[in-house]
Parts: sequence; C-alpha cells; structure tokens
Amino acid sequence: MRRIRLRRALCASAAGTAALVWSGSALALPATQPLRTWAPNGPVTAIAPGDGAVFVAGDFTRLAPPTGGFAVLKDGAAEPVPRVDEAVRSVRPDGSGGWVLFAQSELGDRTLIHVLADGSIGLRVSLGRRIESWLPWPVVSRGRAILVRQRAMFHYEAYAIDLATGAETGWVSPASYGPLSIVANDDVVVARTTDGSAQTLVGLDAVSGAVLWSRPGLDGAAMALGGGRVYVSVYNENGVPSGPTVALDAATGADVSWTTDPTCSGPIVASGELVVVNPDYRFTPDPRVALIDPVTGACTRVGEPDDHWTAIAVEGPTAYLAGDQRVVAVDRTGALRELGPAPNGAIAALAVAGGRVAIAGPFSGLGGVARAGLAAIDTSAGEPTAWDPRPDGPVRALGRAGSTLYVGGSFTRIAGRVRSGLAALDVRTGTALRWRPRLDGAVTGLLVDRGRLYVAGEFTHVGAAARRHLAAFDLASGALLDWAPAVRGEAGVHDLGLAAAPGGILVHGEFDRLDGRKRPGVALVSRLGALSRWRPRWPVLERRIVSAIATRGRIGLTWAAFGEYVRAGAFDARSGDLLVRWPGADAGQTLVQGEEALYVGGRAFETRSGDAWEAGLVRLGDDGFGYQRAGAAVSAADRRLLYLGGSFSRAGGLPQANLAIFPALPGTRP
Repeated sequence: MRRIRLRRALCASAAGTAALVWSGSALALPATQPLRTWAPNGPVTAIAPGDGAVFVAGDFTRLAPPTGGFAVLKDGAAEPVPRVDEAVRSVRPDGSGGWVLFAQSELGDRTLIHVLADGSIGLRVSLGRRIESWLPWPVVSRGRAILVRQRAMFHYEAYAIDLATGAETGWVSPASYGPLSIVANDDVVVARTTDGSAQTLVGLDAVSGAVLWSRPGLDGAAMALGGGRVYVSVYNENGVPSGPTVALDAATGADVSWTTDPTCSGPIVASGELVVVNPDYRFTPDPRVALIDPVTGACTRVGEPDDHWTAIAVEGPTAYLAGDQRVVAVDRTGALRELGPAPNGAIAALAVAGGRVAIAGPFSGLGGVARAGLAAIDTSAGEPTAWDPRPDGPVRALGRAGSTLYVGGSFTRIAGRVRSGLAALDVRTGTALRWRPRLDGAVTGLLVDRGRLYVAGEFTHVGAAARRHLAAFDLASGALLDWAPAVRGEAGVHDLGLAAAPGGILVHGEFDRLDGRKRPGVALVSRLGALSRWRPRWPVLERRIVSAIATRGRIGLTWAAFGEYVRAGAFDARSGDLLVRWPGADAGQTLVQGEEALYVGGRAFETRSGDAWEAGLVRLGDDGFGYQRAGAAVSAADRRLLYLGGSFSRAGGLPQANLAIFPALPGTRP
C-alpha cells in the first residue's frame, strides 16, 4: 500500500468549473467525512485559504449553522431535534407528537426513522435497497408505517411496520399488477391499484386490511384524505389533468356532491376544513396554489405565478407551503406568513401537527448570519468571522498574497469603496486597500504566481491600456505590467480561468484564439507574454470549452466540453498527446493534482507509470433530490484542510450545502 502525497497547489476558480487544490498533506482515500461547519445558502464560486480562516465567495446571502437535513419549526424558532444525517425524503406526523421519517440514499438504501415527541430517536430500521424509483413514500396509520414493496414481477403490495418494534405487523393489502399509491388515516387505507389495463381505487380497513369498497375508472395521479373524504385529482393517460378534483366518502367510496374548478387539479392535501392543490405549472394557465372550500368547492388562488412550491401540507383552515429556502403559512384570505428560521437549501418534504411544522430535504442548516456573497469562516470553530466587506455584485475569483486578498467579479463597490470588478482587501479587517485598477468588465479568474497577479475576465481595457481579457500586475507596486496576450472568441469570451504550469500560465475557458492563433479552449502563455507552440492533441472539433486544467510534471489533466459532450482526460504536458480519456464524465466532479497522482472524479492517474485506478475521491452529491445539481466548482487547501465549494447539498455522505471542509488524512492506493 503506497501512500499518495499531494504537495503542490493548483487554483482554478471559474464559476461552474470543476477543480480541486491540495497542499501539504494527503487526500483521504477512501472518502472521508467533512467537518461540521456553517454553510452558505447558495453556490460557492471561489475559495482562498488564510491563516486560521478560509475566504469564500459566491451567490449566497447567508451562512447557516449545521443542523442536518431535518428540522421542526414552531413560533418562529427551531425546536431541538436529533441530528439526522440520512437524506430524508418524506416526513409524517406519528399522531403522538413525533415524526416518521423516510430516508433514501442516492444508491437506493432506505431507512425508516421514528423521532419521538421528546426529541429522541425511538426507531431506526434499514429497509434494504430500493430499485424501483416510482414506489410511493410511506404513510402512517395506528402507530404503523405503511409502505409499498414489490414481491414479484408485476406484483406489488402495501404492508405495515410497527413503529414501536420495527417488526412487520402482518397487515398486507391485496396485490396490484402495477405500483400502488396510498393514503391513510386511522380508519381507512386508500390504495390506487391496477390490473395492467385499468386503475381502481380501493378502500381497505386500517385494522384488518379487508376491502371496504372499490371504485374503478378513477385514474387519479394524486389523492388525499381529510374530513371523512377521499379527494382524487383525475389525470389522463398522458399525466395531464383531465377533469375536476373528485370527492368520495372515505367509509363507503360513494360520490360526494361537490363541484370545483377543473383547473384546480394536481398534487393535493386535505383536512376537514380546507383542501389544498399545488397545480403542475406545465398543464394549467394559473399555476398558483389553490385553496378549495370542502363544502362549496370554491377555489381561491394564493401566491404569485412564479412561486415554486416543492411540498404542501394542511392543518385545519391553514395551508403550509415549502419551496427553496422558504416555508409559509396561508389561509383563505391569501396572506402569506413567512415561517422561520429559513433553511439554506431546498425543502423536499413538509408535515404539520399541532402548529409544529417539520421540514426535510437537501439543506444542512437553518437561520444564520447575513453575508453578501463574500465571507470568512474560522476553520477551528467552523463559524463565520466578523470579516464582512459586502460587495454590491457577484464575486467570481479570489487570490491571496500574504495579508492581502484579491477579489474579482462584477461588483462596483466593496468594503464601502468604489472598485470596478477588482479589489485588494486586508485579510484581517476586510478594509479595501488604496490600490484601485480600473477594468471595464467583470473578472472571472485570478492567479497569484511569482510576485505577480494574473487577471482574466470579460474586460478589454485596464484604465486607458488595452487588455483583451488578460492582464498582469506587479504585487509589490500594483503597477500594470506589459503582459498582454489577446483572447478572442467567435461566440464571445466567457468563464476564463488561470492555472500555473512549469512553462508559463495556462489560460482556459470558452474562446477560440489567442494572439491570433487558433487555440480553442486552452492555451499556454509564457510569463513574458508570448504564446507557446504547445497545444493539447485532442479530438479536432469545432468547439471546445475547457472548464479546468492542471499539470504535474509530464502529465496534465482537463475537464473539457467538446460540442455537447463533456469529457475528462489526461495528456502529456510536453507534447500535448492525449493519454487517456473518460467520455461522458460528470462535469460536476473534481480535478486534483498531486506529486505522484492526478485525480479525476473517482479515478486516479499515476504520473510515473500511467496506470489508472479507482481512487474513491471525496464524494459530493445531491443524493438524488433533484433540486440542486451536484458539483465542485472550486477548491483550495492549506496544510491541514481541503476545501471544496460549488452547488451541492451533501458531501462525504453528510448534509453539507455548497461548502465542505475535509481534514487531511493519510491516503493509500488500493
């Protein structure tokens, strides 16, 4: 077992790119878990480690303390609850002041968790791996969780687990040819079944499982129980609402005389006093949430057309709506009342009982402190410091030189001073230094190297001097240097980044030519400003966007988009010959350079022998919630810690949104 030592650092900080930097110690192989730190409520686009702190920039407005992906809100505060690190997909009240959680990993491993009324965990049951992605989440009835499973091909059934013991109770529904949909209360379980050609709604006794009634022909995609009724939103075979929401007597299955607006159809919840529908915006002219009177059928729309609610719940006359970092309560008056504290990510599940609101999803913290896209986090405490320069626009790049932090982006003011896209800040106080270059466009990349600050971006002038997207400054004097390669692109120049290489400075991004020579996506420029003849020998295609690049010795590594295809590859850094390529690689993975290895995604490429092997690189992911794309946009390191930032909700198997800090642990080659 040979230890892989990673010493030299690389920095690539263009938004949406994939790069990782390591210095001083070894990357942990296999994956390790991140530290419990405060996390931002939006993507991180730049990182710069400091002495005892890490500086982060991105599209965020708040940093939240680590609470996990489950919380209970009451009267504007979060109740004490156990930290749940699993990816919780659904939440149900247990009827006794507690909550039943259903978690599922991105690999399909399922867990049922019962949180008791006193805040302790009374039950945690592994349900094995779920292959079928279409099975419904569990419901709760009489102290049991009722789930759906596939017993054989085309054979599905509902079954019950006792929440006190975790054992199956023996309650089983009749078999269905296709997947079941279920809703339940303490008296009846309603299942939507199929024989392969037609759907049937079946009412089952909640105690014995006996069939109470059967209603064929209701092809409902959504059901709810409330006030002794079953409400069904009727859909056609293409999944489009095909009529008004239907009401049935829950005890007999008989029709209830009830008429409502046909457009008030979709995912539905109900109480005895209110029916709430969250219409699918693709199939209705008015996508606002509908509140329906259960007596008259009158339909009242609330909210705004562009509101996007990911979960709904109801208790009494009040509806509860959850979306991205937001939970509100609303009644028929239409007034939305914000409930806090807000999570730092999306909400996938929502439940309410006794005025207490439970939320779960791809978030890792609640509340926190305001930060306008630029912040410093104490790496010992894992908490934000008082450092707060408050830029008035996005920050895209960071670079540190001693006690100075260079900040690039598209802001016009920072730390209370006028600065046009590029500024120098004191790392201790956050005050702006007197240095004031005047760029006429945004900055997307910064690189501190050998006494110089290299700058890339969307500018064409620095002051009166022409600089087509690239410039360099002397760190000691702040003076603009003569280094002035010119970048051009037929479709514009976008997302430029910079990386140091033995032969000069690597420029990467979306462009076609540098100094008049064809160099699609990547070029090597000497530190004197001359374009090198070097060019990677990749497949010849008309368009290439290189989102990250690193070199170590004779080996280089890239993330590149060729036309519509995203690929990762390793190449000979001297000749440019392509050595190995991974087509279809996920652009949201990471890129790492080390003394003896280069890593891409979960693979390592040995620089001495050229061997490739699975390395189990630190894993980032959204665990399949679907609300955020997983991906490491930027990274950095110091002698103790590895920092990854981007747009993700989980890291190392734990809830950790957008910023993950990993300890330096020794790694070994398998």
